[in-house]
Amino acid sequence: MHAAKIQHSQPLQAVLAFLQARGDQGVTTWEFIEYARVANPATEVSALRHNGYNVECKYQEKKNGRKVYRYKLLDPKVAQGKLFAEGA
Repeated sequence: MHAAKIQHSQPLQAVLAFLQARGDQGVTTWEFIEYARVANPATEVSALRHNGYNVECKYQEKKNGRKVYRYKLLDPKVAQGKLFAEGA
C-alpha cells in the first residue's frame, strides 16, 4: 500500500485531529463519515498506521443490523508531538 505522508495530506491531518479531539471516547465509522467528512475511514486509519500512529479498532455493537466499530488513537500525546515535529 502506498500511504500518503501526513505532513502533505490535509484529510489525513483532519482524521488525526478528530481522533485526538475525541480522546478516550474514540470515533465510530459513522462519526468519521458524518463529522469529519471521511468517505472511507478504514483507509484513512490504515494510512495513519503507515505513518507510525497506533490506532485501535474495536467492535462495539450491532445497531440496526450493522456492525459498529470504534477507533481510538493510542498514545495521543506522542502522536500530536510527531505531527508537529514533521512540520505539518
